[in-house]
Amino acid sequence: MGDWFGGEPYDGELPLRSTHTKLLFGAGTVGVADAYLSETTHTGLMLSILAQTDYALHEESDKWHIYQEVEGYGGFPKNPANRSVMYVTGGRFSLGPSWRAFVWHGISLDLAPLVTIGVQGNLKLNNTNNVTNIKAGFGLDAWTRLRYRLPVERFPMRVQYAMRVPVIYAAFAPAFGQSYYEFVAGSDKVTGVTFYPSSFHNGFEIEQHLLLDLPIRHVTLTVGMGHRYRTSQVNSLSYRQGSLLGIVGVSFDLFRLSGNRALRSSFIRNAID
Repeated sequence: MGDWFGGEPYDGELPLRSTHTKLLFGAGTVGVADAYLSETTHTGLMLSILAQTDYALHEESDKWHIYQEVEGYGGFPKNPANRSVMYVTGGRFSLGPSWRAFVWHGISLDLAPLVTIGVQGNLKLNNTNNVTNIKAGFGLDAWTRLRYRLPVERFPMRVQYAMRVPVIYAAFAPAFGQSYYEFVAGSDKVTGVTFYPSSFHNGFEIEQHLLLDLPIRHVTLTVGMGHRYRTSQVNSLSYRQGSLLGIVGVSFDLFRLSGNRALRSSFIRNAID
């Protein structure tokens, strides 16, 4: 086993010398209580794909880099009474400067404000009136990542915990009793698409990932769990969504944003050798 387990992918203890991406695939369960579409909580399957990328600012910088997340997900929760389906699909893009607060004995902590744009659509085809509900917004998230390298040289595993909490947003929501048909038809009751201030006073969201990284040669395999809980109360319309996913993934190093100079670096080697 010692011939296969090894390697030193980016772990936060050294300056980031290349673009490092962690690609995560998740599958699990989701529960959705969308008062606009149904008063009943729907539960079912959720699938997701998440790309976490660290971009180097400078090959000698050990404090700052750019962090990015791109996520897409879909779910099929059902009404437990009549088994009718609510289709849930959405995506999110986040980007911001990450500051490495400290590194100590295999432990590293990163902190970042992330500018985020997100959109989600819920679709319930068996409804006679309101068929869909769109959740969209843009704002600022607080993000942190804590990593610890286990002190086992033969199996150089790392444990990672990451958390993201939205701080302030402009969020779209229909008025109570208002149909999306009125938006499409240009009804006099609708003055346009309106975004409302959103923060801890009318909503809360937390996203967490607990991951175990296992380097095998020049690739890092990842297993773990992901959890998200979201609640909001806008225009007298309540919304709750929670999910728990099992995660598998892979990490890899690519070229730097500044060009292919890193490809000639001794820090990048052929993964087939």
